[in-house]
Amino acid sequence: MAPKLTELEGCLAADRGGVRQRFARLDGVKDGTKKDVYARLLKARRHIDAHPGEALDVKRLARVAGMSEHHFTRSFRQAFLLTPHRYLRARRLARAKELLAATAETVSAIAGAVGFQTPSAFASAFLREVGCSPSAYREAQRQK
Repeated sequence: MAPKLTELEGCLAADRGGVRQRFARLDGVKDGTKKDVYARLLKARRHIDAHPGEALDVKRLARVAGMSEHHFTRSFRQAFLLTPHRYLRARRLARAKELLAATAETVSAIAGAVGFQTPSAFASAFLREVGCSPSAYREAQRQK
């Protein structure tokens, strides 16, 4: 059996309802190719998960998925309800939260480690998504 199908079957077994819903959201894709498109999207999403601190752009992720940039972006958003950029930012912020809670690294060092270009861009994104500054988040985690 092809690796993509084995991978997809494992995903199906783990989350049948969610995967079916994601399949159904793939508009403009023939029913016969939805499994292949979804497997390609999963490959790109796993790449994001494995490399959140790297400079990833749509062009590179589309190449990982073996799709055109437009088709990749549209299909990713349909399947996961987030653009690739928003998904990447969410993964980076999740990793930053882990590092803020578990390490004594500076906020600037964590910003660079999770892939933000500047500490101010990191602080702005963190505040917007989490609702508090990275320093305030760290302090709240320490008090728990």
